[in-house]
Amino acid sequence: MKAKYQFVKRPGLKSNPDSERLYPVLVVKETVRINDMMERYAHEYSTLSAADVKASLQLVSELLERSLADGYNVELDGIGFFSVAIGSRPSEGDESAGSSEAEDEGEARMVNAQSICFKRVNFRLCKEMRRRLSARMHFVRAPKSSVRSYTPEERRARLLSYLDRHGFLSSTDYVQFNCCSKYMALKDLKSFIAEGILRAAGPKNNRLYTRA
Repeated sequence: MKAKYQFVKRPGLKSNPDSERLYPVLVVKETVRINDMMERYAHEYSTLSAADVKASLQLVSELLERSLADGYNVELDGIGFFSVAIGSRPSEGDESAGSSEAEDEGEARMVNAQSICFKRVNFRLCKEMRRRLSARMHFVRAPKSSVRSYTPEERRARLLSYLDRHGFLSSTDYVQFNCCSKYMALKDLKSFIAEGILRAAGPKNNRLYTRA
């Protein structure tokens, strides 16, 4: 089976509005869960039942959570690497965000310990999985009639539905499940933040969005 893609337009630069370009975007079919994957592919790899796999994944999930919570980075062989990113929030009584206590004279001011908080889990695909995916994936252009253009209201509804299932998303996720350009995705996300629907965290080139 081949993955489908479509071309979307990238607006030109302000200095050259006519420099519009096309770039490919994956047309995401749907989000699959373990039962779906077991039904479609498991017979090729294993005789384990869906219940056995679910039990194993639950154990891996608990071990992963415990290890990350204890301050470890985690490598899952053949999958990738997990690490925790932390941040800080204003402490109660602080007059401004980022106010802090200095532990020793001359030391840079640090945020209060009570303000340190979990931010997100970073994931990096391992080289072997990246190599296998690169070799396995084959692409075919989606017929224009099969690529739907969503209205702003539909994009908003699909965004909220995605967040209900996954908890967070990136601008790339938004582009893929709403089949829109990067320009439109960023414009929508900025608008949703202004409306108080979303909040953003992380550096500009790796920003994640959650419900506000």
